[in-house]
Amino acid sequence: MLLFWIFMHQAIMRHSEAWKSSLRYRAPDLDCMPGLRRITLNRNPLLGDNGAKALADSLKDDLWLKAVDLQECGLTDVGAEHLLDALRLNSTILVLDIRGNPIW
Repeated sequence: MLLFWIFMHQAIMRHSEAWKSSLRYRAPDLDCMPGLRRITLNRNPLLGDNGAKALADSLKDDLWLKAVDLQECGLTDVGAEHLLDALRLNSTILVLDIRGNPIW
């Protein structure tokens, strides 16, 4: 749940900054804005499918995060499907590393 609030705070700050730039009749440069670009949660087996679902819900609207590492986090095909759904909506994420999970 804490990650959700971190993502929300980051999104609000970046949207505010992008809005300020757009008022000056220029396109905001999203890559120059500060904030999280990569999240590494490797070796957290208690994260599991429920954690993957919560993370996936947070990632659906995130425009800046580029990489998510979830190696050995206890994900099954259910958690992987939640993440896949998020990737269908989020074209900004370039790396999703879920190696070492018991995905069946």
